Amino acid sequence: MCLGIKTPGPPSYGSRKRADMFELQGAGPALNWIVVPLLFVIPALLLVALFLLGGLPGRIAASCGHRRSTAVMLSGWFGLFTIVLWPAALIWAYMDPPDTEQHPGLLSHDDIKDTAVALRRVSDRVARIEELIFANALSPGQGE
Repeated sequence: MCLGIKTPGPPSYGSRKRADMFELQGAGPALNWIVVPLLFVIPALLLVALFLLGGLPGRIAASCGHRRSTAVMLSGWFGLFTIVLWPAALIWAYMDPPDTEQHPGLLSHDDIKDTAVALRRVSDRVARIEELIFANALSPGQGE
């Protein structure tokens, strides 16, 4: 006892001996040889798996001759982070959009542009007609 302060004694382990508490200490060096390589191997395997999964839709699309295999590849890589996009990229890799030359019923890019111009003209005409209707509705005394 120093200065009247009691210091605690050794911890009590009950009926167990102190040597029994550390049974695996003798296996420490062997465990190090097992665990330390696993600390490097498991993350490396995870990185390889992520790399293979991210590029899988792009590789499938390229092997099938998909016209947009680069877009499928990019959506596969972005799909690793969003999770929802990766299955969509995988499905897209197997689906090739139809070609307009093989399917004449589909609209080409020029047809779509012409349709957009015509739609814009119709929209302008409807706006002018609406202006005339509202102008006539607001002017008093007409139509009586």
